[in-house]
Amino acid sequence: LVVVNGCQHGMSCIVETIAQPGDVILTDQITFHGFISLCAAKAIRLKSVETDQAGMVPEAFREACIHNRPKAVFLMPNNHNPTTVTLSARRRKALADIAREHGVYIIEDDVCGPLMDNPPPTIASTHPDITFYVTSLSKCIAAGPRLGVVSAPPSQVAALAGMLRLNCW
Repeated sequence: LVVVNGCQHGMSCIVETIAQPGDVILTDQITFHGFISLCAAKAIRLKSVETDQAGMVPEAFREACIHNRPKAVFLMPNNHNPTTVTLSARRRKALADIAREHGVYIIEDDVCGPLMDNPPPTIASTHPDITFYVTSLSKCIAAGPRLGVVSAPPSQVAALAGMLRLNCW
């Protein structure tokens, strides 16, 4: 685990670790405005993937991976902001398997997960080698505390920790 100054800071460090200006990150058709702003500031291109009432459509994700060669996919599997969709365990597995197949990292924003009584298993718990899991205290405790954590694929922990040192010394 890498301790960060909240979820947004964690996402910033993740994006800077795995993507360069011009790279593509995939998102749901409607996604968290903070992630959109973050990627725009870093000149990362976002491409949306078709979604339905259950979240990102796996076959559409597969096609987007083939056509866009993304570095990552940004997912909010629990109480997605702003749609409130929670991905089923089956949908999480399908998306994660496709990501692995295409060499795509998963950025799993689980800031709302701690608010749920019985959330499905995290993507990071089943696919830790390709998933950056980020959460914080801001939604479950109070908006003021800027404390969060990122769990990263083992191959990326040193690079993420280096980016954190660079980002906020």
